[in-house]
Amino acid sequence: MDGQMTNIFNSTFENSLRIIILLSNSTTEIRQERIVYLDFITCYSHDFGFSENINGNNSSKKAEITLRRANIKKALHELVIDGFVKPIDEESGHFFEITTEGKQFSEQLTSNYANKYREISKTVITQFSDKTEQYNWFHGHKEMFKNPDNEESIIISKLLLKPKMRETIHQR
Repeated sequence: MDGQMTNIFNSTFENSLRIIILLSNSTTEIRQERIVYLDFITCYSHDFGFSENINGNNSSKKAEITLRRANIKKALHELVIDGFVKPIDEESGHFFEITTEGKQFSEQLTSNYANKYREISKTVITQFSDKTEQYNWFHGHKEMFKNPDNEESIIISKLLLKPKMRETIHQR
């Protein structure tokens, strides 16, 4: 190493650990985009009327969800290669489910953060199941989770050039 500390916050590795816990709490396979939403809601659960924001308060959530979407895609790819997650292709889309190895690995994740994430994600998965009022609300407000358009992306990229703005994305 060249003396720089590697930042694991919002990394593919961190996303992989959260995905393993999230999928191990689910009784059915989940679409990639839904994994992004459920993970985001779990991390910022207070903003959605649940528990605390286990990732802290962040005024740059819209920018973070774009980064999270890309990191979750990479994380799912690695988890499939490592045998922790199984991809399922159906006519209605691509889904993912935890494997036995992934479930066993999830049970070994016992830090305070992992336990809190596990607890909150169980509630979020239940509350946002297909038939609930929360799920219907969520689908009625999907635009808040969409990728920014070109104009918004330019603004976000300019903001992220400032060190203080980059710090807020990683703040816990």
